[in-house]
This record gives sequence, structure tokens and C-alpha cells, in this order.
Amino acid sequence: MYRTRICDKCDNNKFLIIPDGISFKVQCSECNTIRETFQLDGKMIVPSCPKCKGELFKFREKEKENSIEIDFICSQCGEKASYIYIDDEGNKVNLEERTFLDMKKFLESMNDRLYNIDFSVNVIKNLLEDEFILNEKLNNIFNNINNELNSIKSEAEIIDMRIKKFNK
Repeated sequence: MYRTRICDKCDNNKFLIIPDGISFKVQCSECNTIRETFQLDGKMIVPSCPKCKGELFKFREKEKENSIEIDFICSQCGEKASYIYIDDEGNKVNLEERTFLDMKKFLESMNDRLYNIDFSVNVIKNLLEDEFILNEKLNNIFNNINNELNSIKSEAEIIDMRIKKFNK
């Protein structure tokens, strides 16, 4: 269930959405206090209602298992706010361009992480040559390598799902 948030200073529940590069500010329409600043990975909220062009929104949140989902509803007509895709500088892009930017970031991250795994493997090789190997140290290195590989696999699955969504 969603819970409508209010301004901490004046208890108002209507907010303006102020784009600011790759982030946006949620500003109270009464006292102009900045309630929060958000950065949505690769998306930007459109600061006017897609249906009635109203500029005041109710700011809602919904608690999930490990996160909080936010939502903006037009205070005039009840329509949900719309979003556009943006690049890393805040310029509007289409879904295809955003997907390719995400894939590029992911591949750069994966290359860095694979380099770290390669480094860890070389450390293990050097330890194996040393007759005073500590089993705990070796187990920690193997656990770190395994955790890194699982993390890379998880991120690859996310990118794969986004690509499949894009192809539909």
C-alpha cells in the first residue's frame, strides 16, 4: 500500500519536480523546501502531467522487502507521472541508446572485475609456490573470487532481461 508523503516543514502534500542534470529535486509547492533529491538510473521524471499538464504531484512511497518504491501522482487528475530516458549527462535519449549506454557501463565494469579475478588467481598461484600457505587466507581468496563471479553473472542476467524487453 502506498503512503503519501508530506513536507516536513508545512505538512503540504503537493510537490514540484525540478530536473537538475541527471537528478531531480522534489520541492514543496507551499514553502519551497526541497523534500528530497533523487537520481533514477538512466531515467528522469517529466515535471508535468502527461494528461492534464499539471505541475503539482503527490509524492508516494511503498515499502518493499529490501527497498522503497517511489511514485508521483498528479494532484489534479490522478495520472501517474511519466519518465524519459536520459544519458549520463542528463540529455534525453531513446530506450535503445539508454540500453547501449548501460551495456557499455556493464562491460567496462565486467572487464575491471575480470582483471581483479585474474589478479587474485595470480596471487593464489604465488601462494601455492610458497610452502607456508595458510588455508584460511586461501579460502578467503577463493570466496572473494566466487562472490565476484556470482555478482558478474547476476548483472549479466539483468542486462540480458533488458535486452530481451527491448527486442519485444
